[in-house]
Parts: sequence; C-alpha cells; structure tokens
Amino acid sequence: MARCWDCHGHHDIKPAADHDSLVNRRNIPTTCSRCHEDMAVVVKYNIHAESPYRAYSRSVHGRIVPAQGGTEFAAVCTDCHGVHNIQGAGTPRLPAKEPATCGKCHSRVLDAYAKSIHGREALKGNPDVPLCVDCHGEHAIAPTASAASPTARTRVPDTCSTCHARPEIMRKYGVPEDRIATFIDSFHGIAIGMGGTAEASCVDCHGVHDIRPASDPESKVFPANLPKTCGQASCHPAMTEKIAGTRIHRSYDRPGSGAPYYVRKALLWAVFILTALSLLYLLPLLIRRVGGRRNP
Repeated sequence: MARCWDCHGHHDIKPAADHDSLVNRRNIPTTCSRCHEDMAVVVKYNIHAESPYRAYSRSVHGRIVPAQGGTEFAAVCTDCHGVHNIQGAGTPRLPAKEPATCGKCHSRVLDAYAKSIHGREALKGNPDVPLCVDCHGEHAIAPTASAASPTARTRVPDTCSTCHARPEIMRKYGVPEDRIATFIDSFHGIAIGMGGTAEASCVDCHGVHDIRPASDPESKVFPANLPKTCGQASCHPAMTEKIAGTRIHRSYDRPGSGAPYYVRKALLWAVFILTALSLLYLLPLLIRRVGGRRNP
C-alpha cells in the first residue's frame, strides 16, 4: 500500500504549491498512476479500476490538466477520492461517487439534481437511484457532444435503460416497466436506432439533471407543460395542446392502446392468412414438380 514517501518523495519533498512537487495538483494524476497503472499492484490488492490514469487522460477532466492553469478548475484524483482519507470501492457512501463531491465544482448542476426525483432519493442514501457516475462514467468522463459519451443523444436511451429496463426496480417504485421498449418502438426511437441525431431522446422530454415525476407540476412531462416541451425550437414549434398530449410510451400489444392495437392485429392476421394461402397454392405445384422429376 502507498506510504507517505511514495506520494511526497523521499529527500526531495517539496510543498504542494511547488509545481515540481509530486503532490502538486498538475502532478497528482501521474503520481497516482505509478501504482494504479501497475497491474501487479492492481491484481494484488484487487483494485476496482485497472487503468484509471489512461481512462482519465482521455476524459474531459484529464485533457484540461496538462494545459497551463488547467488544474485550477479541472478535477484531479484527490478532488474526488480525498487526500489522506482515501476509501476503497466497497465503502458505503463512497465520496468519489457522492453527488456532493461532483457538486464542489458543478454546484449549479447539483442544485438542479437535488430537486429531481433521482437527486432527492440519492441524497437520502437510496442505493437504487442513479448517481452522477452512473450516467457520466467515472474516470473516462467525456463531454456530451462526444459520440463516446454515455450522455450523447444517441446513447442516452441505453444509459437510461440500465435502470429503467430492470423490472424489479421499476415495480418497486411503481414506474411502468415498458418505458424503454415503448420508446424504441416510437418514431423517435426508431429514428435514433437508424442513426438519427436530431430526434428527441429521453432527456429532451424529461430533462437532464432536473428530472421529475410526470405528476409534478414542475415536470417537463406534466400534461400542462407538454406543449412547451414538445414545442421547443429544435423539435416541433407551435405544437398544439392536443397533439402534444399524444402518448409516446404506447404499447401496441395491449387493447388499451386503441386503434393501433387493432390495426396491428389485422395486419398480422393478414400476413398469416396470405402466407397460408400462398403455401396452399404452391405446395401442390411443388409436389407435382418433384414427382415429375422422379418419374421421367
């Protein structure tokens, strides 16, 4: 395990404010990497992350650190994990995963998250709700504009599905279990699945850090707020209240979905009947043809 001189040096100890110090902010990532990038150390102590420095160096935080003055506003290892009180990955309420830790830099985001359905429960210690790292990642955090980011528009449904596609969690909190499946079947979901990047995904309708239940008057998907939500300049300007009230998460496997359910049933039966009639017509022809080849 790391000892004082592994981080601070031996006879060449310098104050943390000195740019040449091993524990100066700009040098902390490389100092930590001397152990955390050593696979022998990682395996011996069963460390959670195998190559955190390599992932961090590609992240939005890591790319800023080498720049002049970058460490004044970019997070380094000690900002998230602590200094002399670093805890292991299995520690309850691990500081590196706590929203309050990210909030030290992202205070306005934390304020919005704290009022959301996720944040209110997370700050109580509920282990079922997503934390910052669940959506953004840990060491390899990428900007939303990056296609590799879990919060990129086209990847948001997959990110949300890590919780919302789990029936046991959805049943526990009375949330419909089919929200991901019905979105995938919707016009928006189909377009995103085909590579579209302009179509609405989960966050466009429900919000990002300020997600609230549909029953909350401040929720973006509260019935009275849908015309404004759907009518965003980048979506459907001048959206009428009637059209905005159209259900998005509609399952066509249930009679309650109305006409689409019966149209779907009719089309399926039409395909079945036409396939059966085609077989009845073609099968005798095939039998005669095969028989004719055997008896020239």
